[in-house]
Amino acid sequence: MLRGPAGGNAAGQTSEDDVLRDERLAWLVLQLEAPVAAFAGPDPSLTDGRALSAFEYAREKVDKGKGLIIIPGESRRPGNELGEAVYDAAEKARWESAAVLTSGRESYGRDEKLRCLDRVLRTVRLMARGRPEGRAYVSDLAARFARLREAGRPGRLIPG
Repeated sequence: MLRGPAGGNAAGQTSEDDVLRDERLAWLVLQLEAPVAAFAGPDPSLTDGRALSAFEYAREKVDKGKGLIIIPGESRRPGNELGEAVYDAAEKARWESAAVLTSGRESYGRDEKLRCLDRVLRTVRLMARGRPEGRAYVSDLAARFARLREAGRPGRLIPG
């Protein structure tokens, strides 16, 4: 399943690891990382720094909320196509409950999105280890998504 780089307390855990222990939030993390994984395949020049910038951009936009004033040229600065894709994934992500008696699909709240984006940002920073021009995170992400596709549920990776 999802994993992050080593770090944390003596047991190797941090409070942010709780995000990946919650199936609902782990699903959101997967949805947030999906656009970066999709870009990583056709764009071999995608670096950890660009991925980090995209997640920071999406986090800032989620944090501001939908009621922000749009300044021409500010919301879609050049080079933030990936950030917009991550933000769109955050807005469209839905949890599909396994229980038949519930409504089935529920959206994520702002705090959940921010918590998951913070977790992803921490992972990218740790894996990049001060080398934003490298591809440690991006390569690991592409490999994880390839394993998920091989496992057989590609339709569930990225919601339509």
